[in-house]
Amino acid sequence: MSVVAPALAAVAVALAVDAALARLSSLPPRRPDLPTRCPAPHRRRPTWRSPWRRAAEAGPAEVAAWCDGLARRLRAGDTLAGALAATATPPPIDDVVARIVHRCERGTSLSGAIDEQSDRLDAAAPLGLALAVIGEAARLGGPAAPAVERVAATLRLRVADAHERRAQTAQARLSASIMSGLPVAALALSATVSAPVRGVLGTVPGVAVLAAGGALNLLGWWWMRHIVGASR
Repeated sequence: MSVVAPALAAVAVALAVDAALARLSSLPPRRPDLPTRCPAPHRRRPTWRSPWRRAAEAGPAEVAAWCDGLARRLRAGDTLAGALAATATPPPIDDVVARIVHRCERGTSLSGAIDEQSDRLDAAAPLGLALAVIGEAARLGGPAAPAVERVAATLRLRVADAHERRAQTAQARLSASIMSGLPVAALALSATVSAPVRGVLGTVPGVAVLAAGGALNLLGWWWMRHIVGASR
């Protein structure tokens, strides 16, 4: 009886916390204001990763801010090549853009320089999408600012959708964390207040049961996170 009462109290507290946080997560999510200007460049730590891998990991918000700056330069009268060279570039993609600008300065056409770099990037990645549109605009001619602005708008929709999915799955992720941690807390409480439980845990069958339960608990936690993890 001395073991059951603390365990029930722990379950009641966990369920109360879960209900309170579920009520908070049910509030309408507020979409964050996305930056309209490129962030100021900052010093990066040395890394062994290639510039194309870093560029592929650039988020849609960063590429959208860069596209906004590029579109402003284009509407101010710059050419595509001049806008690429004059627009501030965030660190995840600055190496790739600098290579494109360098190739243009060496006499390569802008579309050719973009093709050389974009071949190493995923076309579905934010920077890959932006470079594909810029390359086609350079190849076909005409005003490029509207196309670049549409790319920025598309990337912002991706960011908004990701925040929306994460807000909608907040309760499921919280419940998975609580239900995974509750057995561990109950076992720790039982082992603290009950000598028979400590005695069972000191035997080989007890350790085997504990290992199997821990493995199943981790498997359930991973599966729940996998189900709701698409919002990331």
